[in-house]
Amino acid sequence: MISKLSYYDKFSSGADLWCFFFEPERDLFKAINWRAQFGIQKIKEQVQLTQPLLIESSSFFPNKYLLCLPETFLAQKSYEIWVQLKRPSVRLFLPLKSQKNFLDFWLSASSSSDKISYYSETTGL
Repeated sequence: MISKLSYYDKFSSGADLWCFFFEPERDLFKAINWRAQFGIQKIKEQVQLTQPLLIESSSFFPNKYLLCLPETFLAQKSYEIWVQLKRPSVRLFLPLKSQKNFLDFWLSASSSSDKISYYSETTGL
């Protein structure tokens, strides 16, 4: 089952893994990066983000990990990483342009016992 989060619930507790795209110009990315004390941007300055980046985040957020995806990453690849991590509860932060593809794939591939939520940025913070 996949549930949609409201603007006010997007950073609340309830998922061990938060999955989002590396899109520095988006307000949602800026908010996550700011709360992570700009750690994501610092990492990006040191390496080219062409592969997903898993960051331990319990000291910044009410979760365990952030999974930062390259902008061109596909839904299937993010799903495969999630499965490799043993299917923790997950929150997907989806840009509007990718929302339909991601949700369609995740709905078809996940089971009803999986705990998946998503937030889609529409007009920014």
